[in-house]
Amino acid sequence: MTTDRFTPAPDQGSAIEPASARSWDLAIPSVAGRIRRGVALLAVLGLLAGWQALGASAQSVDELRGDIPTGDEVRDELADIADDRLEALVALTAAERK
Repeated sequence: MTTDRFTPAPDQGSAIEPASARSWDLAIPSVAGRIRRGVALLAVLGLLAGWQALGASAQSVDELRGDIPTGDEVRDELADIADDRLEALVALTAAERK
């Protein structure tokens, strides 16, 4: 008894073996591989967003530097506030004496 009739003959016409072209033979990425790729993608997107945010904040700081008062301007404003406070206290004391 021969077993030739139960064994399929190899495909002689193609250079690729038929089993290598089947979709179920292709390697499917594991769940861990998908998670690693997802985390890597999120990290890259986070770095890009951070880079953009740093650039925008540096730009806005440069725009605001013109509005920052100097030390002399702050001292003058504080002196004006102290003078106004002194005048208000003098007026309050005078009103209480009456």
